[in-house]
Amino acid sequence: MKFAMLQSGSAGNSFLLESASTKIMIDCGGTKKYLQTALAQLHCEIKDIDALLLTHGHVDHIAQIKQFKDTITFGTFQVENKDIHLISTHATFQIKDITITSLPLSHDYKRTVGYKLECDGETLVYVTDTGYINESLLDELKNAEYYIWESNHDPYLLMKTNRAYYIKQRILSSEGHLSNEESARLLTMLVGDKTKEVVLAHISREANTYELAVDTLYKTFEKAQIPIHFKVHAATQNEMYLGGN
Repeated sequence: MKFAMLQSGSAGNSFLLESASTKIMIDCGGTKKYLQTALAQLHCEIKDIDALLLTHGHVDHIAQIKQFKDTITFGTFQVENKDIHLISTHATFQIKDITITSLPLSHDYKRTVGYKLECDGETLVYVTDTGYINESLLDELKNAEYYIWESNHDPYLLMKTNRAYYIKQRILSSEGHLSNEESARLLTMLVGDKTKEVVLAHISREANTYELAVDTLYKTFEKAQIPIHFKVHAATQNEMYLGGN
């Protein structure tokens, strides 16, 4: 499988996974112009996408849902003027040659989910927008080839921002976003000998830096005495990143 992180952050999120015969998009945030330009760089049109998966209903994840009016769409919530195939958390379903499992997350939008996608003997785990992950879920996610994994903020930098205190509390809560430290700690429990690539995602531009997110991961793995044999990348807001085979 191969993938493209089109955009990642509070201004918009969208991700494209491609197998030999299938194209699946996760979320469709950001602007119409950016999304169309990014897809064009991949020689892909919306009509070529076999399915759209939604993680939750915040606008930075569904802003361009109207562009996908003819695309089969899966999610845990209804969207006005759009047919959604409603799924539960821990649902497993098939889109052509890709097996998809929805993953229960903890965010301040009801029934937010991540996804595990499997095809051609490889697994990709997509987890963003969660303040907490039940460790009972980790066994299901261990030793994937690819992780798209939230590393949203540094708590110290977050508290130094001019954001309202209630917003800071929301981000720090179990229904907010994963900090660099918690993100890295969880990854030490997940990566294995099959892991090829970790993409740190949904990185705050005010309460984090791309360098700090990566550095925290490296230091956490070093402390845990786990060698890093896989590629690590910090996804930016509007710079496409290509990964996979």
